[in-house]
Amino acid sequence: MFEHQFDYSWGMPLDTLLPTVRDLTITADATGREVFDTTKMLMGLRNVVDHQLAVHAGALDRLGVARQTGGKPGRC
Repeated sequence: MFEHQFDYSWGMPLDTLLPTVRDLTITADATGREVFDTTKMLMGLRNVVDHQLAVHAGALDRLGVARQTGGKPGRC
């Protein structure tokens, strides 16, 4: 059982996260500290996303999604 279960029907804010991150820009007046801090946050975000992808891939495998579609877990 999951410690924190997501109700995928309520529209998690992930759908707003992608365009927000994609639209990040470094302004001409940005300081080195601002760019560094943002880079650290992005690296942390990448680590969390990688972890969630692994967890979700495991769930897809456990649920037999690849078998149902005739594929392999990496191709879902």
